[in-house]
Amino acid sequence: MRSEGSIYFSAEEGDSSMNESRGATDRRLARFPRPLKLSVLQDPEEDTDGDVTLRGYSPSQIKSGNHQTKDQILDNVPLSSIETSDEGAYGRNGKDAVESLLSPHHVSDEDSDVGDKTITSIRTPIPANKEQCKGSGLRAANFPRPLRLSLATQPSREAPRPNAPLSLREAADYTNRIDTIDHTPVTRRDLHLFKETMEVGLTNVVRETMTRVMGEIVQTQPAVGCNADEESEALPQRRCRPKGLPRHRRPDTNLFHKNIRDHALRLMHRTQWDSPFTDVPTKAEVEAYTPALGPPCTSDRFRVDLSGVPGTDWNKSASQVFLQSFRDAYPDCTKSSKDICVAWERHFNRLRQIYRDQQERARLAQAELARTAAGHSATPGSMKSSAETRQQTRRHQERKSNLYLRRLHVAKVYSQQHPTAARAVEELGMPGMSSDDSDHESGEGAARYAIVSKDWRSSEVTELLRLLDALHLRLRYRNNWNATSGAWPHLRLVSRKSSTRAAVKGLPKNFYNRKFLVSLTQEAFGELQLIEQVLPVGIPDGLRELAKPYDVFNRRIVSGHANVSGSAGDETTAP
Repeated sequence: MRSEGSIYFSAEEGDSSMNESRGATDRRLARFPRPLKLSVLQDPEEDTDGDVTLRGYSPSQIKSGNHQTKDQILDNVPLSSIETSDEGAYGRNGKDAVESLLSPHHVSDEDSDVGDKTITSIRTPIPANKEQCKGSGLRAANFPRPLRLSLATQPSREAPRPNAPLSLREAADYTNRIDTIDHTPVTRRDLHLFKETMEVGLTNVVRETMTRVMGEIVQTQPAVGCNADEESEALPQRRCRPKGLPRHRRPDTNLFHKNIRDHALRLMHRTQWDSPFTDVPTKAEVEAYTPALGPPCTSDRFRVDLSGVPGTDWNKSASQVFLQSFRDAYPDCTKSSKDICVAWERHFNRLRQIYRDQQERARLAQAELARTAAGHSATPGSMKSSAETRQQTRRHQERKSNLYLRRLHVAKVYSQQHPTAARAVEELGMPGMSSDDSDHESGEGAARYAIVSKDWRSSEVTELLRLLDALHLRLRYRNNWNATSGAWPHLRLVSRKSSTRAAVKGLPKNFYNRKFLVSLTQEAFGELQLIEQVLPVGIPDGLRELAKPYDVFNRRIVSGHANVSGSAGDETTAP
């Protein structure tokens, strides 16, 4: 008949001083990644004295079997190696076998409650035979190093004393509380569920904290007047990386790039950087060229395709001609061929930009001559080069961005009087702001900006945006016509111009003009992705009264030149 008693143990590194006292300082201490469960198997039929065999359950068997939970397993049990051993002890039986393992308490077949045991071994415990392993479903425990195991029949949830095994009296106390311990194991699914719950809870806490902090910031904004220099403090700004001081190139690097530019001027027979380009290959020549034909040019007649990118076959072959010519002109240059080609490619892109500007100016000049020949008077500033067009586009985008940020700031300042104004501006975004066209390029008087209206936007939203513009003027006048210093907004006049840009998608339904929605096809209406939920944008009467004195179409008021009484003279421009 076979009896089995389950014993739990866990292992950690022991005290190094114990190893030194035993003369085993050169041995490594064992560490187990998880607590193990051992069984004391005794078969009196095979040996009446009662052999003791330690076996360990596999992790899957521990999970499915009747075992203690992780919290019940001892946490701090010392391990150490020993210097001497009795190899013949493995062949003995009963009490002699255990005593040879240096156990403070022997184990016999008469012990129904083995209590606390400490067994130190320098060899792997003798595993059970194959028939026993197959019959019991257990696998033998393998220990790679000498071990000192502290065993207890009833593990505790309380952490034991460091480097000291539990006594029999303490083990008996744990036995009295064993019925109150939950034996349900913690599964991996439970751990994942706990992790997800913690993540969701943490996310909600962060959101609530951010909402509360933003609300406190908005409430602390002054509702009466503000300095122009402090106007942008409440604006939502993206934190950018601090720009450091400029780093100057080394003198030899500057000289190298100067030699690249000078050599390119000589090869192209140009005298200065803005000199016209001559002998540029035609489009047909570039398309007909293949690398098998050899270099497309020579150092005496250096030709590059300024209309194409550096990676074309023509330009790549021409770069090799430039490389060899540069080596011949500057034999003392220590730069590698790769550095020379990279520097030439960078300079080539600059030459392409100069060439495009020259072509644009030539086209505008020819168009102006054609207008003059046809009897039309030349209009100064009517023709713009590509560089001037790009600069004008940048100014246009900057005005639109400033308009959006200005309105958003005012909406946050008056959030108590109009709680949904800030959200309405954020929903529109910068694309939802109406742009303007400037006639300042004509050079006649002050700049005037004509509003390019958005026909898709509802009149209620447009009225709210005009209200925010008036409230911005109220803040700039400090509520008592005392103008603040700094740049004031430019005067924007209503015009008959309409924007041709597509409507902003995904806005609440009341943000769109009803006539615009009716004019859409079914496919275009689906692409608009409007939100059926309505966001209130009505203006309270109190805010309307505050903004009434500040006419956004009055030049003197908009420019900050209204007198103390608020009179702006006859400068009002009817919209």
